Amino acid sequence: LFVSHTGFINNPNAMETKSTPQYFAVSITRLVLLSFFSLGLYGLYWFYKNWEAIRDAQHREISPFLRTLFSILFCYWLFREIFHSAKAAGHESYKYTAELLASFWIILSLILARSWHLPDLLVVILFFIAALVLVPAQQMINHLYTPKNGFLRGEKAGIGITVTAYVLFIGLYIFSV
Repeated sequence: LFVSHTGFINNPNAMETKSTPQYFAVSITRLVLLSFFSLGLYGLYWFYKNWEAIRDAQHREISPFLRTLFSILFCYWLFREIFHSAKAAGHESYKYTAELLASFWIILSLILARSWHLPDLLVVILFFIAALVLVPAQQMINHLYTPKNGFLRGEKAGIGITVTAYVLFIGLYIFSV
C-alpha cells in the first residue's frame, strides 16, 4: 500500500483493503436542519466527526480539526473516502460524484465567505443549499449503518431532543423579531 507524502492513498483499489470507518451516522433531516439553523457550524462538526472516523479506522496520521478547518481543501478527499466505502459495501447506484459534491461545497464556501454584502434572504438560501450538498454523502453513510428497524444509532432518543431544539429556536427567533 503506497501512501503519498500528503497522506492520501494513490491506489484507489487499496481503499477496499482497509477497515471501513464508523462514519458519523445521522438522519438526513437532522443534518440539514442543524446545519441550516447553526449557519453551517453543524456541517463543520459533520466533517470533523467523519475525518475522526477515518483517522481511527485507518490509523492515519491526520488531524480531523485541521481537515475540518480547511474543509474547502479537503472536502473532495472526504467525499471520495465515503464513496469508496459505499462502493466497497456494494452501494454503487449513486447519481452524484465526489467531484461534484466537492465543487458545490467549494463554490458555496467561497460565496458564503464573502456574504456580508449579499441580501440576507440570499445568504439564508445559500446556507440551506450548503446543507443539502452534504445529503448524498450522508445517504451513503446511512445505507452503510441503517439497521432493519430503520433507525440509526440513538436516533429514536434523539428525535425528541431535535424537535424540542427546533421549536425553541424558532420560538426565540419569532419573539426576537
